[in-house]
Amino acid sequence: MPRREATRPRSVRGLLDGCADNDPAAWDEFWGLVGGPARWAVWKTLLFFGADPSLADDLGQEVFLHFRADGGARLRRFRGATEEELRAFVRVAAARMAFQRLRRWRNAYSREAVAARAAASSSHSGPTPAQIDLAFRDLEGAMTGDDRARLRRLRDWNASPGSAPCPRALRRLRGDLVRRYAARVV
Repeated sequence: MPRREATRPRSVRGLLDGCADNDPAAWDEFWGLVGGPARWAVWKTLLFFGADPSLADDLGQEVFLHFRADGGARLRRFRGATEEELRAFVRVAAARMAFQRLRRWRNAYSREAVAARAAASSSHSGPTPAQIDLAFRDLEGAMTGDDRARLRRLRDWNASPGSAPCPRALRRLRGDLVRRYAARVV
């Protein structure tokens, strides 16, 4: 943020009131006063937790936006009177915010890793699609022509349920085919 040329020093309370009124000059002065300590706190937090220090600029912007949100409502919580107290307040808030973001990112990464492991190790222990196709062809070879046509209709109805007859007719057809050919399919 560009620094505002000092015309007259503002009191800390006057500076925060200007920020609450969304005065751009007050925000420039505020960030000029606390930007260094805020960036330092973010950078140190990133290093402490072993995160990539290149994230410091992004988190620094988030800290600035955090203080600007809701018309500077978070700045109104400040009860100090000196610039040193304001710097300390912002430094602690920046470090906490950086820690919270890192925790959120770590938790999101953990959830993604768990999902990736779950997707990679399928709990499916049934036959492969190739094995199913082979068994289907063997079954078709053992069937009569009429039953083969019924099996194909059943497979087509399962593929496009909109054209299927009522569920009772499907159950009857499946049951009939299973009774006749279940012993032949291993």
